[in-house]
Amino acid sequence: MDEDKEYSFLDLTIQLALEGDTGAGRQQEKGVSNVQGDYQRYYVFLPDQHHQYAFEEQRIMASGQPLKGRLVSRLRFSQLEHIPVILSTLRQQACLVELLQSCIRHVAPTDLSNCYHFEVVLLSDILLIVYFQHPLTENLMCLEVDMTKPTGPWCRLSARPNDTIICTDEFLSSVLQRCLSLPITLRALLRCVDKIQDPSHNSCSSEFQHPSHNSFSTS
Repeated sequence: MDEDKEYSFLDLTIQLALEGDTGAGRQQEKGVSNVQGDYQRYYVFLPDQHHQYAFEEQRIMASGQPLKGRLVSRLRFSQLEHIPVILSTLRQQACLVELLQSCIRHVAPTDLSNCYHFEVVLLSDILLIVYFQHPLTENLMCLEVDMTKPTGPWCRLSARPNDTIICTDEFLSSVLQRCLSLPITLRALLRCVDKIQDPSHNSCSSEFQHPSHNSFSTS
């Protein structure tokens, strides 16, 4: 791809994800694209859950305009004080791309009867939102992911006032900062429902008791 050319951010992210789908860190998750109407749908198969992620081009926006992107191999700077700002921006962008690409896989779906459905919306280049149905009700809820925190991406779970609280923002943030994967983070959220329904079930916390926060430490 040409570094001098501007691309749709969504198309660029998807193409790079599919090109590197067999790379390190992708062995446990598999999926495939399926364009349906205005949506591009991708399927991620985890050991105990199947997820469908829908991306809509018109909703990948920033400041009311379609979000654009381009490949960058080097950045010029004239003052040393520019470096911390550049590094912070690059960390945020790398984190955003990694989270989006964690939802994009090659393998075709087989049985979608027990598939969880998520819609991914990018409100800006630092704010990602995932919409889905509350596991215990039919109400819509959302997971907001903020890329600006110095410790890494931060989660905020929003639901209707009367809906059951599934887990804390701190728990989801710790999971996401450790794995940088939306499917794994949402899997952890959904497994917390088991603990709500059966208090003796320990699936909500056993896998991520001591997350690492070192990957996004500030300079």
